[in-house]
Amino acid sequence: MPPALPWSELAIGLKEEDADLLLETFKAFKISKSDQAQCTVCNDPSPHNMRKRILLCACHQCQLAMPYARCLWRGKRLQCGRHNVVDVFQTGTYVTARRQPRPPRLTRAMKDFAKEMADQGLKPARIRSGLLHKFELCTSSLPSLKVVQRFVNNYKSTQLGGNDYLDDLRNMVRESTFTGHEQEFNDHSGGTVILEAPSTRSDRNDCTLSIQPEPILKADLIWEKVLMWTHFSSESRPKRFSVRQIANQQLLCCTLMQHLS
Repeated sequence: MPPALPWSELAIGLKEEDADLLLETFKAFKISKSDQAQCTVCNDPSPHNMRKRILLCACHQCQLAMPYARCLWRGKRLQCGRHNVVDVFQTGTYVTARRQPRPPRLTRAMKDFAKEMADQGLKPARIRSGLLHKFELCTSSLPSLKVVQRFVNNYKSTQLGGNDYLDDLRNMVRESTFTGHEQEFNDHSGGTVILEAPSTRSDRNDCTLSIQPEPILKADLIWEKVLMWTHFSSESRPKRFSVRQIANQQLLCCTLMQHLS
């Protein structure tokens, strides 16, 4: 096993907000490892977990000063999963004390405000404008639209059901693929499945399917359209989306399986 690193304590028993302020004083870093372990942060005797994150230096100035080796600085953040108490440690030193300006990031208060606006169905661009007026920011201190879009879309897909149709769409494509045993004039011989998606989340179960005869296309086009459809949020997703049933690759796989069996 590698030797244990000589971690030095920076702060013990901080709140999440105070820990975020402390991390802002560091140079640019990235999270190299994030996992759970038995909690050693609080004094609660009941068994529970903590979140352990290892931080690595990602400062561009350190990379320029030592391009063929990594910066020796490491950070460690331990957060209790029950009481949200945070311990912060560090080891090693930076290659250079020079700092590079960091791009504006979403603070915890900004994230909470963005979640409230996302619950109302607002777009990331509108949410970014709301952050500008809510926190009285200037253009230089406002996070970029790309940062806001990434956070809002991730929140919608994980908390607001933005990917509810993904499993149903996958099952529909798998069940309607071409196997080679269909009749000549069967609907499975070719066609487009058109999904009428509801405009609101309350009408989620009111989807309708229809089949229209069209030529056969390859499987890569099927999955390309599937991926394009799933990238939309629940508000901006198209109301009609076509998925090709017939896949030449699926037919090839079925033929190979018949020969191998």
